[in-house]
Amino acid sequence: SDNRLVNDSSVRSGVQALGTAREGVNRIRGNVAALALGVNGDLQSLFRAWDEQANRIIQQIDKMTNALEDNRESARRTSLRHQESIQQQTSQVSSGVFEALT
Repeated sequence: SDNRLVNDSSVRSGVQALGTAREGVNRIRGNVAALALGVNGDLQSLFRAWDEQANRIIQQIDKMTNALEDNRESARRTSLRHQESIQQQTSQVSSGVFEALT
């Protein structure tokens, strides 16, 4: 249906946006890692702590991406089950009407 296509499109857009965010965080992680190479002491600890937080952000982005894709698949399966049920009910009603008329 048109509604499902819009939902699929929305999910694709969401997954793409999360992928772009993930790429951005990874790019910045690389930049920070390059800066941290020549640093020692407290500043090195700060860079390491920042990298750990960036890694947590990436993990959360991955979880959100997986949840979007899982929800889309679940909605697709539910839609197919409903369509099958509607077809069965329609067939039964049509048969009942035909029998009543004959």
